[in-house]
Amino acid sequence: MSNTIPENVPPNPTPDDGPGPLEKEKEVEGIRAAQLRKIFTIALSKSIKNCSYENFSRCFPTPARYAPGILRGAWQQMCEFWERLAKKEYEDILKERNVVQSLNQLDILTKEAEERRGEAPPGENPISYASSGSLGDEMLMNTRPSTLPPDVIITAQLTPLLVAAQQRLTSRISEVQSENAGLMSTIEDQRREIEQLLKVLESGLGHLEGAVEVVNTGRKLVMKDTGLSEEDQSERR
Repeated sequence: MSNTIPENVPPNPTPDDGPGPLEKEKEVEGIRAAQLRKIFTIALSKSIKNCSYENFSRCFPTPARYAPGILRGAWQQMCEFWERLAKKEYEDILKERNVVQSLNQLDILTKEAEERRGEAPPGENPISYASSGSLGDEMLMNTRPSTLPPDVIITAQLTPLLVAAQQRLTSRISEVQSENAGLMSTIEDQRREIEQLLKVLESGLGHLEGAVEVVNTGRKLVMKDTGLSEEDQSERR
């Protein structure tokens, strides 16, 4: 049997022949995605530049003095590894969070909004952020949201959240005040009970003192009738 490969037979495909038909194409970066990559590249370049060989060699004075070539090679390998790792993590984050796709969609929405704004007829009354009866006075209702100052837009966005938070806080304060009133009532009841117990205890002590006084009086009468002194009674005991 011959081991030669017949002619006109294509070789087996290899992983390096290119992406398969089912492999998702890489999305082209738009304006914001490209700007984000530019900022990342500049920041990474500045970080690596700050880790210069002069700064690196100060941490290893002995190798820098006796083996500067080896130390410089290690520094270059470290910088290259750091750069590769940072770029890899950046690409992984873009892929995991769909950053490029989201930024491209934001570019599209921004472009469409600008086109609609340019095509809008003069004097058009767009939908305002505020509704009638809340923040929407006539001036705000007849003003384009794109021309409103930032503080007005922020207030319109935050007001519902702040109102809801204030309502929750007011409800919680009412609950705490009700709980405090109940605790004060319980404390007053316990205080009255303590006062009553003290009165009963004082009355019992008064009766006890009276009984002791009666016993002492009777003892003195007995001693007087018998003509015995306290020392004689003590000796008989």
